[in-house]
Amino acid sequence: MIQKSKRDELRSLLAEIDCIDDMDELAYVESLIAKCEERLKADDKPKASRADKIRAASAIAQKKAFRDSQDIGPAPEGLVDEDRRAKSDESLLYHLTNYYPETFPLEFGEDQKLFIADIEETLNHGGMKAVAWPRGGGKTAILIRAVLWAVMTRRRRFVCLFASTSPEATELMQKTKVILMTSFRLHQDYGKELHCLISLGGRSTLCAGQHIGGKKTGVKWDNRSIASGSIEGALDEFVILCRSIGGSMRGMSHITVDEKTIRPDALILDDPVTRRVAESKPRTRKLLETINGDMLNLAGTNRVVAAFAALNIIVDGDPSSQLIDRKISPHWRGMKSPFVKQFPTETAMALWKKWESIYLDELDADDIKHAESNQFVRDHYDALHDGAEMFWEHSYDKDSQVSSLHNAMILKNKDEDAFAAEMQLSPNTGGAETGSDLFDLQSDEIARRIRPYKRGVMPSGAEIVTAFIDIQKEFLSYMVMAFSMQGRGYVIDYGSFPDQRKPYYSKQDIANSFEDEFGPMPLADHITQGLDILTDDLLSREFIEDGKRVYSIEKLGVDNRWALVAPDVRAFALESRHRSRLVPMIGHFVGAKTRPWQRISAEKSRRTRGVGVAYKDAPKGTRGIPELHHDTNMHKSNLASGLTVPITSQTAITVFEDTPQNLQMLGDHCEAEQPFIEESKDGAKHVIWRAVQKPCNNELFDGMVGCMALAGTLGVFAKTKRSNTGQSDTTKTKRKRRAYSMNLDLH
Repeated sequence: MIQKSKRDELRSLLAEIDCIDDMDELAYVESLIAKCEERLKADDKPKASRADKIRAASAIAQKKAFRDSQDIGPAPEGLVDEDRRAKSDESLLYHLTNYYPETFPLEFGEDQKLFIADIEETLNHGGMKAVAWPRGGGKTAILIRAVLWAVMTRRRRFVCLFASTSPEATELMQKTKVILMTSFRLHQDYGKELHCLISLGGRSTLCAGQHIGGKKTGVKWDNRSIASGSIEGALDEFVILCRSIGGSMRGMSHITVDEKTIRPDALILDDPVTRRVAESKPRTRKLLETINGDMLNLAGTNRVVAAFAALNIIVDGDPSSQLIDRKISPHWRGMKSPFVKQFPTETAMALWKKWESIYLDELDADDIKHAESNQFVRDHYDALHDGAEMFWEHSYDKDSQVSSLHNAMILKNKDEDAFAAEMQLSPNTGGAETGSDLFDLQSDEIARRIRPYKRGVMPSGAEIVTAFIDIQKEFLSYMVMAFSMQGRGYVIDYGSFPDQRKPYYSKQDIANSFEDEFGPMPLADHITQGLDILTDDLLSREFIEDGKRVYSIEKLGVDNRWALVAPDVRAFALESRHRSRLVPMIGHFVGAKTRPWQRISAEKSRRTRGVGVAYKDAPKGTRGIPELHHDTNMHKSNLASGLTVPITSQTAITVFEDTPQNLQMLGDHCEAEQPFIEESKDGAKHVIWRAVQKPCNNELFDGMVGCMALAGTLGVFAKTKRSNTGQSDTTKTKRKRRAYSMNLDLH
């Protein structure tokens, strides 16, 4: 409702408008009307009631009270024990033993003291340190408290905790939080450094509003990060983050309250290896690249990072065993300490056998106190411990055990394999009976089977060139090999389509796939388009020998075992302009529990040169060129033989000249499968090959097998009579050096 004063004002304005007769004063009239409208719109707000005023005042008071409650006040100045704090700042060993007596109730062993000294030196000056200890040795507990000591004493400011998975990283952060919140000795002597964190009381909801005299502290407390907060003129904040080793870590930094950017300068890598990674060569390689590349470069270039790795060895050759090995990773300064560093003498071990007999009898009798066997250890203590050296002399249950060695023997008796893996850090390989005595394929050795011929060049003495394409879901893998007629093999090229543009890759980290190359389309179209481009490329290549003769690929095999795309591969080979040199190939696993090769090869096969190979027509009802069936186990054994004999042998298989690092993928693919022995019902033994890594990256190994099978059909590996001198029988007519019809004499 319009108030009286406003009503009178409007009447006065309207009266003034009525008095105007001159239309020339129209602008003046419009201004008066505008004033009238403005007064009508500007209705006075209704007056607040007394209850409204009380509620508003209460809300303002509550906000002010809450804001005041978030003011944590200045940091405490005094120390409960100044002498203890001074000694703690100088010595990490003193800090651990005096601030965490409940965590470390036993006296540290010599190896532990040496490790603690190394940690302190590394935190002071930067560097790397890797350690592998038995379970319960305390490596992770020591490292977490060590980096907390480093940030509280301003040796480091930004710590990153890495674990194998995200949940384990979060658990590592939770342990760190518990230490900060529950260690009252830290609160007593490091109250100033922890003032903002302690004031939270473990409640992350208070972080955003925490301040001191109106200036925000910037404290942080969540599942993945801790920021200690900044107190103006008194304390620089420190930061602790947790991440999984497989997560994103590039560009990791933190902006402080005073707008400074800090980067990680201390790292802890806690048990980064899972069994899935340990049993896969490509994953092992990728993890090591992540650790030594991305992780160690987080600090940037203006500070030497202090990095620590707490490791457990799962299998020999896994990332942990490589990081701990000073020959492989000298910069990590590995330290490996088994629970029993030196077992007792033979006489002492004979006594332990007697103890074991007593101990087992007690188990049969349900005697859980083991009084007799324990007394046996006490009575023969010196003799039983003669020559023994332990990692930690104080690591045993004093109520039920006599010594650390006694504890070790009990654990060994329970499960020898678990004891070897968890306590001795030397996992037993175990497994089925293998043919490793015949074929010991080692990836590093294969990568070094280098001969002085260039990639893509025909080696001197070679006469046949074959190639094989292995079909994968995302890409095609190819292998090109040359052979002498006596069976010497030469790897002259290998790679992929689309090109991955790096010397090492796996199925799991393809950088350039069919879809990247061709765009979205059905799988069969991806594969046939890729085959069309790759076969054109390979079959047009020329391999020159000594600058004189030019060779090209005589036979190019294409994997046709994948039933999903087999009809499309047959159609491609039939319609290709290279059909005379294309060979669809199907490998057969022949072992003790399968049909023998003789029965497989006898079924509607064509006359074929070579052993373990047979040409057959395309399946009934389908159109296609003849397909080559071959015994994969036999050819893999022949390939393994060529890769393990001396490189001077007439049947050796060698690789073009390059660095072992660039050839490592070839070596790993050859090691991805291992031989096993199967025995059939009639007692015959068969060497079979199985993948020992999951997922299995063995495309290049399969490519070499395919090249060898094709070479066999061209007369390579043909058996010849030997003369008494051990040389080839010269009475037989030797096959002439042959090349494809495109051979040219360049001189």
